[in-house]
Amino acid sequence: KQLMNYFFSKRFLGFIFLLVILFLFNSCIGTIEPEKNEIIKTEYPKLAEEIVERDFNGLWEFVDHENVHVRTLVWKAIGKSETDDLQDFVDYSVQRDDSLVWNALRLQPLVNEQIESLTQKFADGLIQSQSVCNLFFVWGGSNTLSTLLQQPDMLMKSEVCSKAVGGILSRIQVSDVTRRQVFDLAFNSGDETIWRNLFYGFYRSPANRPKPESVLNENIATYLESQGHLFSIEMDRYITRISGKVGFMDVMERRSDRDLNGAIQLSNELARNIIKLDNEELNHISVKRLLNHQIDNVVAQTLQSLQEFNEVPAELLNMIEFEIASLTRDPEVFFEALNLLAKNDREVEGYNQKIEFMRSKNPYLNTQILSFYSKIESNESYLDRLENNIRKGGVAGLQAIQALMSFYVQNYEDNPDLIDRVKSIAQMALEDGNPSVMAVLTSFLRIPVIFPEEDYDWMYERYSEFTESGQWENAKVVEEVLASRFSDRFEPLNIHEKPFRIPNWDRLYEMGTNPCWVLKTEKGTIEIQLDPLASPFTVSSIDSLTRAGEYNDVPFHRIVRNFVVQGGDIDRKDGYSGPDYKLPTEPSFKSFERGMVGIASSGTDTEGSQYFLMLNWSPHLDGNYTIFGKVTKGMDVADRLQVGDRVIEAEIYSR
Repeated sequence: KQLMNYFFSKRFLGFIFLLVILFLFNSCIGTIEPEKNEIIKTEYPKLAEEIVERDFNGLWEFVDHENVHVRTLVWKAIGKSETDDLQDFVDYSVQRDDSLVWNALRLQPLVNEQIESLTQKFADGLIQSQSVCNLFFVWGGSNTLSTLLQQPDMLMKSEVCSKAVGGILSRIQVSDVTRRQVFDLAFNSGDETIWRNLFYGFYRSPANRPKPESVLNENIATYLESQGHLFSIEMDRYITRISGKVGFMDVMERRSDRDLNGAIQLSNELARNIIKLDNEELNHISVKRLLNHQIDNVVAQTLQSLQEFNEVPAELLNMIEFEIASLTRDPEVFFEALNLLAKNDREVEGYNQKIEFMRSKNPYLNTQILSFYSKIESNESYLDRLENNIRKGGVAGLQAIQALMSFYVQNYEDNPDLIDRVKSIAQMALEDGNPSVMAVLTSFLRIPVIFPEEDYDWMYERYSEFTESGQWENAKVVEEVLASRFSDRFEPLNIHEKPFRIPNWDRLYEMGTNPCWVLKTEKGTIEIQLDPLASPFTVSSIDSLTRAGEYNDVPFHRIVRNFVVQGGDIDRKDGYSGPDYKLPTEPSFKSFERGMVGIASSGTDTEGSQYFLMLNWSPHLDGNYTIFGKVTKGMDVADRLQVGDRVIEAEIYSR
């Protein structure tokens, strides 16, 4: 009775009400009246024409608009538009000294003299805003780096300028003294974000990483021994990449299996760094722990790293054969294990039935399957297999022609007759004109030894046929080759250009300022808060395609561990197609942090339906791609996605 009274008490009912409110605010699925912003209907349509025209002067009319959202959208568009006088833009930026202006200027094609001048003005105090460091991240050189390092107190407090140091170090090689200076700043910063930013250059590019036997690497080992227990998961991931075997061994010793099973990105980094071990160290317990990881992605990465070794110890191969290859139900893990066994001359004939079963479960793993057959078949049989796959077209054809290029690069010097066989396959592919295969065929068409100058007329004839029949994508593929190889005699034909899609402004307004995109995948549900104020063209397109059901049953065709998960190819599903329109680039002034969601692009104003989820911070993408949302729930799902996993259903909710 007391229990029943409690259930109907005001306190309990109030608690239930609070839980409901928290659920609605932390989930896309709810009935909260969306917050709307009138500028989407009143001001944004005025900008749309200037944006798609990339009219620099027309956009300039809006730079002092009273609304910050309008100003931001304008400056992003200006950054991607061509100006008649770039130096005037640079001079204006110094005078204005404003964050939006610096972010726009960094997207322009600056020259070294302009960078040196801006660096000097920053050193002299004529530029006060630290936002200029966003520009230095992209364009700064050795003088800029020296200027920034002369202000250590500022760097220890400035996220944007410490990030600039990391960006510069990712592009230029520096002295041991400079490396030590940056390491000391990072280790003494006391701020994890500053630490990460300063180390980004070492993480991104191997040129400045300490050599295994260097004094700096020994100093890192000493520091890890005394301070490593204070490191976060993110810091451990960076130190693993930067210090190689030293970091690998230290982190594996400190982190429990429970830690690693809950830290997929760190575990993938550790698995990737197995290649830093010596052959005799492969039986180390750390390698076996990673092979026993609860997440299939990590096991697959471990197996992939082990394939880099010429010989793997028998004890480890036995474990892989009898505990992984024979038992796993995961296709990616299975094919990586099979490739490793085949490379080490283990008997693999008994797996034929399982190979066909796994192939049927995930056709996107054809790359691993072909790699396996390249190890066990004769060259002639393997080339027959590739040719048959290429004739099939689609994803199988795409991956087969990629495998053909890899095979050619590895073997053509030892086998001159291979050129004739490769040429015949490439000719067949061009004649067939399968769009998925054509997307990669340019690699062969650009090689003079395969297609010499006398093949020009034959290629031009195919180009004309594609144009006349309206196969515009195929025509563009051949046009790019002809224009680059035969510019002296090539005359392009008129090829249909995809039109820009203009947003449905009324619909975008009704969606509110925080609509939510829900992706129900085979591994779980991902919720993404969209940002129509920052990227109206992109969000409107996502909304339209989602409501039309275009994203349903579409796979994630590209997975790069510890980088991105990419899907949304609603047409061919091979990663090289999209809708029958294009979107203007809406470059983000935010950084591509983990969880950010961007739209895929092959250059300015080429965006379509493909999107990607960031698995880790990747600032080298900043300003080049549109960010249209952020994952609010389900990053653990994104971490576990594998190539070929599908979006079962996508939905849009207004908030």
